[in-house]
Amino acid sequence: MEFIYEPRLAGTTRYDLTFLQSVMGNLLRNAWHCTDQGFVRLTLLKDSFVVEDSGIVIPEEKRHAMFQPFVRGDEQRGEGLGLGLSLVQRICSRQRWQVQLVTREPNGCRFTVTLLATQEADGQARELPAA
Repeated sequence: MEFIYEPRLAGTTRYDLTFLQSVMGNLLRNAWHCTDQGFVRLTLLKDSFVVEDSGIVIPEEKRHAMFQPFVRGDEQRGEGLGLGLSLVQRICSRQRWQVQLVTREPNGCRFTVTLLATQEADGQARELPAA
């Protein structure tokens, strides 16, 4: 499997580091876990990032449920409690970020996270990593 990193239009906007790492880490871990062959790609854009893979397709009827606690995509694919995407959704809601899941044809998924800048009240805000 190939990992592709594309830092396209990385900006200077600051985001909460802990939340950004949690969201991005969960999405990358899921993509890696669900992809036996092909690729996992992380694309950084000015106010968003995209995690996509060539792995398992999540059927349309299951997409909304994937963000609920204890829902797992493919029960045969090892460990996990089904909490990763629900955590992603909760963090995104709290930060007023948006997360969108679409199917890639013929295989895989694409998660797009649109970010909203945060205030640096807690001193944890960091720039989205550049190259």
